[in-house]
Amino acid sequence: MKQVSNQYLTINSDEIIQTVSQKLTRDGVNFHVSRAQARGTKEIYKFYLPGFAMDLAGDKVIPQIIHINSYAGECANLTAIGFLREVCSNGMVVGVNIFSERIIHRKGE
Repeated sequence: MKQVSNQYLTINSDEIIQTVSQKLTRDGVNFHVSRAQARGTKEIYKFYLPGFAMDLAGDKVIPQIIHINSYAGECANLTAIGFLREVCSNGMVVGVNIFSERIIHRKGE
């Protein structure tokens, strides 16, 4: 496991996933969530939104909300929304990104 500094701040994925799930449910959005782990300390959550699927060049593409988080300093906390595909087991995704936010795990001054 990677050594992290005393400035490292853990971000709780469960709170983020619960909040997103509640808001999607409240707004009547059909979704399902999958969770994967990469290298034991990185979590990848995917919200699939089949009600917003599109046909692009004969390929049905389902928009996703992807949340990636690490508990050992391997990556920043990342949330992205778009027509995305995972292309690597380390969580790398490609596609049309509509929105993304990257938050570094660091305590404020």
